[in-house]
Amino acid sequence: MTAQTCPYYGGKPEQVRGDKIYPHRPDLHSKTFLLCAPCQAWVGCYRDGTPLGRLANAGLHRNKMAAHAAFDPLWKSGKMTRTVR
Repeated sequence: MTAQTCPYYGGKPEQVRGDKIYPHRPDLHSKTFLLCAPCQAWVGCYRDGTPLGRLANAGLHRNKMAAHAAFDPLWKSGKMTRTVR
């Protein structure tokens, strides 16, 4: 696992299973996440425990979901690609 420091709280996040982050999503229960419990920031992990990105709090998660809602239809329609050129 790659060591990270929470950018919001400053502590070291703990490795948890998906049922702690998404109790309503049984399909994610076996996945691995890093969680900063005091501020509830989290990030998903690859199978080897390496974070998929950076820790995100509720506000950043909302903004990321809004960006996906705007851009995913564009690349799914073929009007743009997901790669940066």
